[in-house]
Amino acid sequence: MHFDANNALYSMNCEPEEQGQFATKLSSPDVYSVKQTSVFMNKDVHILCSSEDIAQSSTVCLALTEELPHHFTYGAGSGLWFIMPLNTAHVKVRFNDIEESLTILPSDVFINSNQAPIEVHLQNPIKAFHVFIKNILVEEVTEKFYQSGKCKILLPANIVRSNSTTSVLIQSLREVLKSFSPKSELLMEYTARSLIVDFLQKFTEETVEPSFDCIEETLNPSQLKRVLEYIDNKLASSIRTNDLAAIAGVSRTNFIKRFNTSMHYTPARYIFLTRIKRARKLLKQSDLSISFIASACGFSDVAHLSTSFRRETGVTPSVYRKARNLDEY
Repeated sequence: MHFDANNALYSMNCEPEEQGQFATKLSSPDVYSVKQTSVFMNKDVHILCSSEDIAQSSTVCLALTEELPHHFTYGAGSGLWFIMPLNTAHVKVRFNDIEESLTILPSDVFINSNQAPIEVHLQNPIKAFHVFIKNILVEEVTEKFYQSGKCKILLPANIVRSNSTTSVLIQSLREVLKSFSPKSELLMEYTARSLIVDFLQKFTEETVEPSFDCIEETLNPSQLKRVLEYIDNKLASSIRTNDLAAIAGVSRTNFIKRFNTSMHYTPARYIFLTRIKRARKLLKQSDLSISFIASACGFSDVAHLSTSFRRETGVTPSVYRKARNLDEY
């Protein structure tokens, strides 16, 4: 299944104090921004506020919009896109050569799986709440939900009514956007996962392909080169498995399996051993302080380096350094 919600449609007003609160938070370049969605391209859609101002999610984007009547075609993409109008929306949509006239009531949810371009003719002004979920997260959940890790979508676009679990989950995300909390990113991430499961249950079915148990998928040479170079360059800082998966262009679950097959280590174990290897090299070939080496190799402090180093080599960094001219280690 290949889904990136690079599209949009309809939202709700932010209070002035909320707007000020949102404006003070800076976004990381890795955050999934509303500017990466097609809603940003539609001149008749005004963004009132969005989730990159309150949470640093790389896979989920929330947006509140105010929209004038418009006629706009959103291109096919990947991922999932959920739209909840906050007042009744009269809209004509056309996708896969099928045209429908829809009346979407407040708190109903229109779901677009982005499998084909969708032409939208909104006939009245509305406010709406949007949820965009990137394909990498959809694939990760799908791999856990279906044994084969693959499925087909039964319908490219759907409407679910306000009393559904989908609507309840969307309302929960709307509350996240309305109320800033240190837990906002966590709430977004796990509610989005529940939304994906809800979508898979209602609108997909598993596709089973012949399996070849003797063949284990690995990262291709280009993927592995990018990942290992990233680890080497970022060793002094925190390295997240999600970031490595994004660099490889696969889901987190898929990445861990492929990396393990390619390197015979889990990503976490490989990173740890690479930190130890660099520490050994610096201890042996330089006179840098042990505290500097700890920081340069991604350890939190000297104690962390010493404990890890001794567990792996059998000696402390100080003892290893004293013996470096004796070639004992």
